[in-house]
Amino acid sequence: MLTSLRLDNLAVPVNYRNNKTDTGLLKLGSLIGNNTQIGANVVIQPGILVGTDCFISPGVLLEKNLPDKTFCRFKQQLETKENLTTYTPNIHLQLKQKLIETSL
Repeated sequence: MLTSLRLDNLAVPVNYRNNKTDTGLLKLGSLIGNNTQIGANVVIQPGILVGTDCFISPGVLLEKNLPDKTFCRFKQQLETKENLTTYTPNIHLQLKQKLIETSL
């Protein structure tokens, strides 16, 4: 997914060769080089430049430019811990019944 509009409604800047340039445009997507592969569920912010021959893995939120021939992936860490909550069957039905009774 390429975004083209900033949520703050300001002009979209482009950072090229370490020079941040105000484009004066309220809408500007991304510039993507040839032979670049983009995985599923990738979000590329407005004004981002992606070089040629890049590979962007699924699930990446891209907020900075990528130079040519860059491999980019999102590495998440799985956290596991003891579950301190217990499932109570029919709790929703009990709550629903109480709501019905109090609204009558």
